[in-house]
Amino acid sequence: GKLETAFCAGIDIGRTHDLTEFIALGKATTGQLPVRIRVSLDKTPFDDQERCFRELLTRLPITRCLIDQNGIGMQLAENLSRTGKAEGVAFTNPSKELWAVEARLQAERGNTPLPMDRDLAYQIHSIKKQVTAAKNNVFDTERNEKHHADAFWAWALALSASANSGPLVLWGFGDE
Repeated sequence: GKLETAFCAGIDIGRTHDLTEFIALGKATTGQLPVRIRVSLDKTPFDDQERCFRELLTRLPITRCLIDQNGIGMQLAENLSRTGKAEGVAFTNPSKELWAVEARLQAERGNTPLPMDRDLAYQIHSIKKQVTAAKNNVFDTERNEKHHADAFWAWALALSASANSGPLVLWGFGDE
């Protein structure tokens, strides 16, 4: 097989407890978005994370990358945005809901083939919708020793990056 000529990507930032996850999806002419690259960084200093992602963003045909800019991700997102390919996005309950719902829809439609990767599948299936006392939807995983669904959020960000209009646009609706 031949790899796609354009990729979209997502990065979820972590440092001490969580992994930093990078996922790039191929943008196929069929409309499919298969996972092509996954990089997991564990307890990696931010300077090294930035060097790693700068290399990926400049060497690969990535058209757009969305980066978690909350908290510790803010400086990394700001620095990587200078590549012209990356933009920081805020993790809020409404944005996480849009990303999670869209990722589920794309997966159910068979638009984003996943590799045989037990850890990635586990993280994707670990996301649960909970309704708060104030009737707000919260999409998250139960924190455990191994992950906080960092790969899921990187994947969901990459799917959102594949839409050219903006990070929170729900694509795929109204055209069926």
